[in-house]
Amino acid sequence: TRFTLPRLAPEELAELRTLAQVVAHLQGVAAPALTPSPSPIKGEGSPTPPLPLWERGSGGEGVPQWAAPTAPAALVRLPLPDRLETPVPDGWSCVITDDGTPTAAALAAALAARGWQPVVLRLPTSLVGARPTLPPSVGRVALHDLSEGQLEQALRMIAESYGPVGGFIHLHPQPAALPHTTDLLNDSEQQIVRLIFLAAKLLAPTLTTAGRSGRSLFMAVTRMDGELGIGTGRAVSPVGGGLFGLVKTLHQEWAGVFCRGIDLSPEVGAEQSAQMIVAESADPDLRLVEVGYGPRGRATLAAHLPIGGA
Repeated sequence: TRFTLPRLAPEELAELRTLAQVVAHLQGVAAPALTPSPSPIKGEGSPTPPLPLWERGSGGEGVPQWAAPTAPAALVRLPLPDRLETPVPDGWSCVITDDGTPTAAALAAALAARGWQPVVLRLPTSLVGARPTLPPSVGRVALHDLSEGQLEQALRMIAESYGPVGGFIHLHPQPAALPHTTDLLNDSEQQIVRLIFLAAKLLAPTLTTAGRSGRSLFMAVTRMDGELGIGTGRAVSPVGGGLFGLVKTLHQEWAGVFCRGIDLSPEVGAEQSAQMIVAESADPDLRLVEVGYGPRGRATLAAHLPIGGA
């Protein structure tokens, strides 16, 4: 499928801050162009009416005049991240969702070493199976269900018991480990992704306020293939990939909050995963929004336009 969109001047784009504004602006620009002007009834001797604007090309018929250039996404290798030396404000807590593996405990220890107060948000066992043991020093709050009310209560309890939430790191379970994996759009995985969208909604005021005092975090960690879903070595679930869309949106809309999506190869162990996540959380490069750690090392996605593409 090929999508066609109006071309926008840089000064127009500079005024658009959210996805809702972009959509509204595109609808306003495209609507007049998509309304064909009345044409005379064709009859003997009548001239052939011109093709509508969206069907005419600059040099021939049938080519969209303002078609957006298409380009395949490709992995681009990256060096290991630098480290931004900024102390964590005293008393900040960082919420870690439990993916049912030892990674949550390893990440909690690594964050504590950086000055955070880690708190593990334990998902229902019906979704992630057995809950691995956590060290006694690591706080934990269990969700009995995935309702918005239950999540709001849990986040409020964390803030009151462990300190203001300055960070949120979602460890997304591997789909193969979830129940009901008979189809591509796994129901359990969809419920978890919905929970993270709700968490973003509930934490928006807290994290944006915290971002004025230090580096606040919103991060999502998947285990698709370590190559952001475009590797050829394994089949990946499209559901978890939606988390990267959320992170990209929040990156645009939450000023002062460090937002990043990370895709780790399923072969990476718990301790190494924790060190990679903490290293990404301290990366001073704010241009990156998604990073993968796979067979070819650290990488991100970039669009490779054909020669002459805009």
